[in-house]
Amino acid sequence: MSNDALLKVVADVGDAAQQMRSELKAELGKLAAQQGALDTRFTEFQQKALDKGPYEVGTHSPNPGARVIAQSIGGRILRDEGVRGLIARRGAPVSLEIATSIPMLCKSLLASREFGGASPTTGVDVGEYMTAGVANDLRRPLSVLEVIPRVPVMDANEATYHRLTGYTSAAGKQTPEGSAKPEAAVDLPAIRVPIETFAVTLPVTRQVLSDSPFLQSWIDSRLRFDVLAALENAVVDELIAGGTIFSGASSRHVDRLGEAIATMQSEGLRPDVVLLNPLDLFAIMAEVGTDGHYRMPQSWALAQPPALWGAAQVVWSASLTRGTGIVLDTSNSAVLFEREVLQILVGYDADGFSSNVLTFLAELRAGVDVVTPQGVRLVGSGSP
Repeated sequence: MSNDALLKVVADVGDAAQQMRSELKAELGKLAAQQGALDTRFTEFQQKALDKGPYEVGTHSPNPGARVIAQSIGGRILRDEGVRGLIARRGAPVSLEIATSIPMLCKSLLASREFGGASPTTGVDVGEYMTAGVANDLRRPLSVLEVIPRVPVMDANEATYHRLTGYTSAAGKQTPEGSAKPEAAVDLPAIRVPIETFAVTLPVTRQVLSDSPFLQSWIDSRLRFDVLAALENAVVDELIAGGTIFSGASSRHVDRLGEAIATMQSEGLRPDVVLLNPLDLFAIMAEVGTDGHYRMPQSWALAQPPALWGAAQVVWSASLTRGTGIVLDTSNSAVLFEREVLQILVGYDADGFSSNVLTFLAELRAGVDVVTPQGVRLVGSGSP
């Protein structure tokens, strides 16, 4: 490269660098102007908050004159030394002490806005503070779903697996030498499990959701539970329909469960879970011998359900009807085939847009099958 060409390249680079410096300086000037405007607006907000006088929360509510906030929340916060130190960039820790309850704080934040005490939704007054949550919402633990193995299914409306239904082992010595070797026989059919949809919908007006902010999260939680509860019911039904009934020779329920555990172990299975209704578990733990003592010492003081016969952990579930016990080898029993995980959708359905009605949809797709019937033993209770 000649000297003239080299000098031209250096000059071009210098011009580009100078242009970049000019543009950067202009951008920094814009940012400084924006920061100054924000500082001014923050100062105005601070002054308004400090100047805010007493406010009667109940003035515009259905119960006027209920309570009085002696000072605005903004005033209390901005008068705090920690906040003022933070504003002054001194790095002081912020610790607020406001002598009022959380419900009154939430109520004040709603009513102190520039709506004359009314809700931001036009035409709706701010009512008394409503505690977030729904009383009398009883939900049983879905403990059966926690012990059933899950297998994902991709891009199919059914799950397929192979089940060994017959096998003849002919392994042995080749006698005499040169003769045909022993030949085994196997029966391994393909089992197809349909994928089913478990779903529930709930229509709710938009006004209700707007007036009760916590309601949407509760609906979400409730519908999720309903769908999972329906899935657990289907799992229990399949365990009972596809499992193996165990009679046993013992008269007491806990002994029959132990006999079923031992039988499964002798067959090469590894039983590790016993599913029981809570009342059946109580009957076992509360059984009293002829001497008047509990057969299971200090059963009333156990923090967790016991492991029966040192092998299988008891899992209680209200999904099981009383009188039905199920012994599982969870590695060889039932499988939950998951096609689509549980999801919540919200939108307008049909004429919902014109009627202002939103529809919540909770849905999942799955299938369940007892893949090893011997790994599921049904043990009736009879007597304890």
